[in-house]
Amino acid sequence: MKNSKQLGRTIGLLLIVVITTGIPSTLFRGLSTSFSRTPEFLEKIASGSTMVPFVVLLSFLASLAWLVIVALVFPLMKKYNYSLALLFMGLWILCFSISLYGDIAHLSLLAIGKEAGQASTSHVGNFSALGFLKVQDYIWAHFVTLVLYTSATLIFFYFLFRTKWIPRFLSVWGLIAISVVFIASWLNIFGVYTGEYPFMHNGVHMIILTIWLTIKGFQESAGLPNTA
Repeated sequence: MKNSKQLGRTIGLLLIVVITTGIPSTLFRGLSTSFSRTPEFLEKIASGSTMVPFVVLLSFLASLAWLVIVALVFPLMKKYNYSLALLFMGLWILCFSISLYGDIAHLSLLAIGKEAGQASTSHVGNFSALGFLKVQDYIWAHFVTLVLYTSATLIFFYFLFRTKWIPRFLSVWGLIAISVVFIASWLNIFGVYTGEYPFMHNGVHMIILTIWLTIKGFQESAGLPNTA
């Protein structure tokens, strides 16, 4: 039998995996609209052919760790509110799928870069245009993923707030931090560049939450039984 404290610690360990894989995958991604407009961007993509699969692998591991967390939380949330639990699971599956699509778009840049290197000068422009579109695919997938991620995580922190499985200040802080990311993601989708600061606030909260769960686990709740 797994009690709530052990389950919370397990989720804390999985969040460590999310942080240690998700942050490097974002920092080393190196894709942006301005980068894809430079003449040599495909050449740089091709020259970093070993880094791209590594970054994509890290991104996949972070997404997979989140899916495991969702699978662990779902039985608890289902006992609290079945419809909410289904929405929570559905949003995460969509998030994982679109994130995977973005990673595939990034990987496809490798093939485009190699083909561009072998193409005649007159055709390089065509490959650059195709590469630019693939970068746009990744960028749009990234922000749509963020919208789905924040929507699902808002449900998660609302659930934790109502059940008191973590201290109230952590769940309220989480609701605020993830709401800022949700708004910033939509602003970026509508062309308003927000910078990194709205996302850093959420990162700090995630680190604190991870430390808490790893050490303390979930608090016992009178409203929900332990899970097997």
